[in-house]
Amino acid sequence: MNPSDTKNNIRLKYKKIRSQITPETRQQAEKNITNKILELAKHQEVQKIATYISIKDEVDTSNLITKLQEYSKQIYVPVIQQETISLKLFTSISDCVPGKMNIPEPPSNSPQIKANEIDLWIIPCLACDVSKNRLGYGKGYYDQLLKNSSGFKVGICFTDQLTSKLPVSAHDIPMDIVITDTISLL
Repeated sequence: MNPSDTKNNIRLKYKKIRSQITPETRQQAEKNITNKILELAKHQEVQKIATYISIKDEVDTSNLITKLQEYSKQIYVPVIQQETISLKLFTSISDCVPGKMNIPEPPSNSPQIKANEIDLWIIPCLACDVSKNRLGYGKGYYDQLLKNSSGFKVGICFTDQLTSKLPVSAHDIPMDIVITDTISLL
């Protein structure tokens, strides 16, 4: 890693890499990632799962969420208000309303859960390294949640978003596993 690679420069680099993944490659990659997470969820004693509603060119979670609901899992998604993040029960994308950055969120009257009640986390990564460190969008929302949780943390990204080493700050929380379309780092 070049010392001049600040976190913001790395974010820009990996956003560009992610945006250049072809639709055909993306579709197969997302299917592979979804299947790996479903296998993991089957073999773990998990009931309450926190994930994200994908936007733009993030790894698409819509099929994953549908499948997990078919397995009778409770799905919770982030809701951002001002500079804090909480988790609310997800029932259907049609029930969601536009939230911060136009990300769909469950309505305000949806049940909320505490981070320490989550069994399994599915977390988006702009980049991950081989030590399971994650680089997100830079607001620290997930770090706020994860510092109070013992749930199993799964970072997901495309293989092209893996790197050998990322800069790490004291508040950054590593993943328990990183799942890509081609490999899983335990």
